[in-house]
Amino acid sequence: SEKPMGGSEVCREHVTNFSKIASPLKNVDSNSSQRVPKSIILRSSLILGPPTPLKNGCKKGSFPSFLQFIHHRLETGQSTDYFVNEFRSVVFVEDVIDSIRHFLNNSLNGDSDDVSAEDSSSVFNMGGSTRASRVDMAMAVANHLKLDPSSINGVIRPENNG
Repeated sequence: SEKPMGGSEVCREHVTNFSKIASPLKNVDSNSSQRVPKSIILRSSLILGPPTPLKNGCKKGSFPSFLQFIHHRLETGQSTDYFVNEFRSVVFVEDVIDSIRHFLNNSLNGDSDDVSAEDSSSVFNMGGSTRASRVDMAMAVANHLKLDPSSINGVIRPENNG
């Protein structure tokens, strides 16, 4: 099957430097002046790919993932509401694995310019530059699997007024 993005090497489009949060990072004890050892924080976005081989997967409800939920709803033709105003940056699972390998093999041992010598840590987002709404994802699954998208309903997620 075709990968939606990425390749065998880390793609800068999918792993972007997010920010230098509270650099230098401090230990949990806010009164401590000790610096945290050189570290990298990798933040994942919505990870897409084949179902996990783990027994319980990444279950949230009855399905191993949001994609499998969409697939089931499309196959059964059950009308389903998907938000049009809630967006995620998606990343393919193999790109996440490649990114983790990259940072483990290069950045923390000084073989890369991901973290400069004076930085104690850096934060990176593992996600693409393209955003997708829940309805965009449902339509993409329907298109990819050549299933009827008529059960997909785009709805606006109400704002939280609390």
